[in-house]
Amino acid sequence: MRKSVKNNESNIREWLKKHSLRVTAGRIAVVEVLRKEASPITLSELHSKLVALDFATVFRFVKVLEGKDLLIRHAWEDGSPRYELHSDEEHDCHHHYLICRACKRVEELDTCTVERMEKELRDRKGYRDLSHSLQFFGICPKCQSSKKGKTRR
Repeated sequence: MRKSVKNNESNIREWLKKHSLRVTAGRIAVVEVLRKEASPITLSELHSKLVALDFATVFRFVKVLEGKDLLIRHAWEDGSPRYELHSDEEHDCHHHYLICRACKRVEELDTCTVERMEKELRDRKGYRDLSHSLQFFGICPKCQSSKKGKTRR
């Protein structure tokens, strides 16, 4: 399992408490949705899965999670930020994706070749708290064989 927050209410309550966050039904619901997602989602997508919560509430809690470094924000080609829970596991702190421009299919890549470069930059340039984000965009094989993929660049 990629995400370390177990998907039940008591485990989510403990996770919220562990990170000094107020425990509310709305926050539990937000964490539960983020935990279930296989790939990063936009605020609109997150809100659409939380019909009992207004958009402002979802937005504010996402900002709280992001401010505590518990949420990873991705900047993808479509301009809409996407979010995923940051794992508590030391070696599972970020992910890279391959995204189809036509059908929007998202595949998580299982390797990070940039980590060595990041370490070199830290060592040579003296930067601290260095991070990176990397996504690849293209047309998947299925879309290549359909009209959908041939009309996009």
